Amino acid sequence: MSFLNDPGFALNIFSDAEVERIHEEALKLLETTGVAVEEDEFREFLFKKGARPGGGQLVRMDRSLVAEALKTVPKSLTLYTREGEAACFMGGTSQNTYYNPGGCSINFMEEDGRTVRPSRAADQLELSALVEALPNVDMQSDTVTLHDMPDRLGDPYGAYLCFRHCSKPMVGGQISFGTLDDTARVLAAMAGGAEGLAAKPRLLMDCTPTAPLKWCSLASSTITGCGKHQIPVEFISVPMPGAVSPATLAGSVLLHTAETLSGLVMTQMVRPGLPVVYGGAPMYFDMATSKSLLAGLESILMALGTTQMGKFYGLPTHAYAALSDSKFIDLQAGWEDAFTGLLALLGGINSVSGLSQLDFCLVSSSEKLVAANDLLGKFKRLRRGIEVNDQTLAADLIARLGPGGDYLTQRHTLQWFKKEAYFPSPVVDRKGRLEDGASGTTAPDLVARARERKKKLLASLPEDPRFPTREDMDKTMIEILKKHGLAKAPCGPDF
Repeated sequence: MSFLNDPGFALNIFSDAEVERIHEEALKLLETTGVAVEEDEFREFLFKKGARPGGGQLVRMDRSLVAEALKTVPKSLTLYTREGEAACFMGGTSQNTYYNPGGCSINFMEEDGRTVRPSRAADQLELSALVEALPNVDMQSDTVTLHDMPDRLGDPYGAYLCFRHCSKPMVGGQISFGTLDDTARVLAAMAGGAEGLAAKPRLLMDCTPTAPLKWCSLASSTITGCGKHQIPVEFISVPMPGAVSPATLAGSVLLHTAETLSGLVMTQMVRPGLPVVYGGAPMYFDMATSKSLLAGLESILMALGTTQMGKFYGLPTHAYAALSDSKFIDLQAGWEDAFTGLLALLGGINSVSGLSQLDFCLVSSSEKLVAANDLLGKFKRLRRGIEVNDQTLAADLIARLGPGGDYLTQRHTLQWFKKEAYFPSPVVDRKGRLEDGASGTTAPDLVARARERKKKLLASLPEDPRFPTREDMDKTMIEILKKHGLAKAPCGPDF
């Protein structure tokens, strides 16, 4: 077994004693300082369930509430495909890592790899279709903001587009207030009904507190809506050292811990047993540029620390990685993708967001997503490690051929060479310089190779994919569009 699949392996940032101390300090913060809850009705609900008033919007939570929540929350989670097949198992003793394109970029990069414009529904459709075609990308997401749809329809329509063109599980969110019921209707229609969706969840719903220690009305409505529809919640606390969290990385992890534990308590008060992913998007606030870095060394250090805390609580984990703060698909993007993505794998982070994203998550690119597929292929081959048995050691073959032996012509080579190696797509350049021209100067660069690969992948997919519940999902989406006064949508369904 590869060491990466060994439940005993962990890339730890903290010692056991340090984890215990962070946990204890987080409990003290929740008991004495508390968290601010903006929504009056939700705050009163929490008080009825055992939380204590702290004055104004403050809600205090005794450690007994945290302990009770940790008893009722499931310690693992399985996500399912559109058709109801098990796809992603997170938590427990699993070290599985699943990657998705990332969420809510407001801009989209054109095929030239330079031009950026506001994102729209057709971009989401293309990205989800690519996730379907890319074998190493595990999950899809509401990757871009739909600027050509009204805010109140962006969330349900985004989920509709995702599952219309991709069967893989999804990471989504409630970006606009009051949209979760409509999104749940779309998901239930796809799953054959509300009971089918509850039994086999297809989506993780992101929920983000407002650092430091605040829960706005949108976040609390997400928690209550997910409880109502039995949709797993993925908490995304966003510490930024020196800006909205302590300038120290340890202090920022502590703040993240307190925020996430408070969210855990809330979900279990709303619906005991509702699955929760212990996630986050730690950003390092660069004092030199005033930019919030997701791909910085400090960011991934915090992500590994928050993941260790999540594993301490026995919960599935999430972070942002395999993404870049660069504006373009360049060398910086390559090494930031590889560095953060590999550390996420080594840290056993279950759900990883960011494959398509650039420029501090503001931009998504189809070409970057296509290129990332081969990076993930290398990660998955790494996870397999080196198999040791009589066949792979090949001691008899070595002895038989002896010094100077020719392995190229052996049956053993024919049997094993495809199994042992990862063979990348044409996006990865493995040609010699002279194979692409007299001097090699005319060879296509990575963006051009990814663009060509993207076109071939999209051409290989059905233009109008069919699946058993497609008509039900179309009908439901049309009803939602009409309810909100729309006579058509950018990418269907046809009325």
